[in-house]
Amino acid sequence: MSNKFTKQFEFEHWSNGTILKALRSLKEKDERAVMLFSHLLSSHSMWLSRVNKQEFTCTLFQERTLDECEQLMQQNLDGWKQYLNNTTAEDLEQSLVFMAAWEASPSKRTIKIEDALIHIINHSSYHRGQIIASIKGKVDTLPLSTYIIYASEIL
Repeated sequence: MSNKFTKQFEFEHWSNGTILKALRSLKEKDERAVMLFSHLLSSHSMWLSRVNKQEFTCTLFQERTLDECEQLMQQNLDGWKQYLNNTTAEDLEQSLVFMAAWEASPSKRTIKIEDALIHIINHSSYHRGQIIASIKGKVDTLPLSTYIIYASEIL
């Protein structure tokens, strides 16, 4: 099971790299796109902290430079690979308690670690789509960041 998730996080890193490259090539600034990118990286980092039972080292909507985003991308990949290399299928069935930040008055929620990992991948895809829509017309070529490109051209 953890090997499948490792592959997913390697895809995440590659896909986020296509977004980073596009953000670096913007003809005009797009602060919203950079903030969304920083947000999805923060989310990865925060979930990694949760599964490792550590304090957060960032905030959900933290402003970053693109160089800082690139550094966090690599830290996230390294952290997820290390976590998954030391995790069993039984570990992924364990539950995590977290605060539902999307609620007006956040409440505690519980989720299995495996489901949290699936959420992270989907959450990132959602925000990459928002970023691509936001930068349309501001770059020469829109990034192709989907799994089918990764699987058919990279693997």
